Amino acid sequence: MSKLFEGYRGSPPGDTEAIKDLLLRVSAMIEDIPEIAEMDLNPVNVMPRGEGYGLSMPESNSSKDKPRRTPDGRRPAMSTTQ
Repeated sequence: MSKLFEGYRGSPPGDTEAIKDLLLRVSAMIEDIPEIAEMDLNPVNVMPRGEGYGLSMPESNSSKDKPRRTPDGRRPAMSTTQ
């Protein structure tokens, strides 16, 4: 797997620092919001070094009925709308 991040068969090296940052942010969010039972980060596209990553989070069927804000006015932990 590391060869893919280092640049493989002519592809540029991947932005591994951005991926580390993503994983640390997701870990911190899960620790801060214990209500998160699961999360789908698929796909995560590693861009060339210095360009970050591409992330697509699919909308689940159950999220369509969820309010954009909680009853106390806060935003939900995860929003699928853009």
